Amino acid sequence: SLFRLSATEGRIVRRSRTPGSIVAPWLPYRGLLVAGTADSTVVAVDPIDLRARWHVTLDAPVLGTPGARGDTLYAATRRGTVYRIAVDTADAVASPIAVLSWPVTSSVTVLDGLVLVGGADGGLRALRPDGSEAWRIQLRSPVELGPLALDDGMLAIGGDGDLHRYGR
Repeated sequence: SLFRLSATEGRIVRRSRTPGSIVAPWLPYRGLLVAGTADSTVVAVDPIDLRARWHVTLDAPVLGTPGARGDTLYAATRRGTVYRIAVDTADAVASPIAVLSWPVTSSVTVLDGLVLVGGADGGLRALRPDGSEAWRIQLRSPVELGPLALDDGMLAIGGDGDLHRYGR
């Protein structure tokens, strides 16, 4: 279930059925909340009435949080397909930009116009918006957390908790 709570009283204001099993944090996006589901969809929910405003079906479960840049969302499936999701006011259309040969195990991070995804193989890859690879670094496997954007670079976390700070 999804719950909207009164912050002052702690009571339930609205309750709604969840649009699928969601195992990663929601992404605030254009007044909506966006998440991937274990049911292979990306969904946008209005936080006021908890109704789904749009959804797109992808090729496998989306177990990480999508990333956003401007009017475009990016989501990665567990199978290793990275999608660009174009959103207008009432609908969304997903198009694959990359089909990777390893399972994506992290959320998507958009940094300096690049789409960053971590994998079961311990690789952190940066893809250009067209899906071509810009760079790759090897961390401990699996990379389960998306990198954290910093003012002067990023912090990447490997599979055994190792921290890697990279500058621009």
